[in-house]
Amino acid sequence: MFKGIKEIKSIIKEIKKDKSNLKDEQGRKIVNIAIKDDSNFLSSYLINNEEVISTETEEFLKHCVKHLHHNDKIHFVISSNQIDDNEKKVYPEAIKNYFGSEILEITRQLRHNLILSLIMLFIGACFFALAIIMEHLQMQSVLLNVTDVVAWVFVWEAVDIYALQRTILKINRKRAMNLMNAKISFKDL
Repeated sequence: MFKGIKEIKSIIKEIKKDKSNLKDEQGRKIVNIAIKDDSNFLSSYLINNEEVISTETEEFLKHCVKHLHHNDKIHFVISSNQIDDNEKKVYPEAIKNYFGSEILEITRQLRHNLILSLIMLFIGACFFALAIIMEHLQMQSVLLNVTDVVAWVFVWEAVDIYALQRTILKINRKRAMNLMNAKISFKDL
């Protein structure tokens, strides 16, 4: 068992060593990207007459930074012979537009989760109050136990939504903010 754990630790250490920990002068983590064909970099659709990146590009950018901590600032160094001067202006704006929209969506989800968790907590408290009343009236124990279980389910769901799901959403929002604010520089291959 311990041999397997040591082997996993050594593999993780080797993988971390292979990942670049280069930083620029502002302390941003440098992520080097090479683009051989940029025909699918932008989406064929516009949002409010603004360019956005394609979902393929979004997935790729997220994949490039998933090994970084969600608080790390990012500097993309894009190497390509396919990108012209106009695209060098459009691509950073398209990335900002895409991840800006994602931040707004995640913020909406956070607000929705807060309201939903408060409603669940209120319903759970009502069922607990009902259980206390039923116990005081010495009602049937099966019904009392069911009411108690229902109350706990609603309270647990409120805790799950607020504490666990919101934490994941906040991390995703922070990553999206770092991707939106990433410094982007270009160089030839």
